[in-house]
Amino acid sequence: MIKAFKFQLRLKGSQEANFRRWSGALRWLWNRAIAEQQARRARGENYANYVDMAKWLTAWRNDPATEWLAKGTLHPQQQALKRLDAAYQRFFK
Repeated sequence: MIKAFKFQLRLKGSQEANFRRWSGALRWLWNRAIAEQQARRARGENYANYVDMAKWLTAWRNDPATEWLAKGTLHPQQQALKRLDAAYQRFFK
């Protein structure tokens, strides 16, 4: 027998705003890293691993154009890149 549970996240005003901002930042980070990987592939370069992507993250957090990224928590941003790295590793396996 398979059991399923359904949960609803009920946030208050400021919590919802923070949640939307953080999730939006992670979505942007994920898509930007994929775009960088695709650009590397188009140039004939190898896949960039997590260490390389972490360097991109540092550069993006320090860039004045994306300084809003530095206002977010670093750990979830790193975890998003680790998950992307794991996805690429499974793909190339």
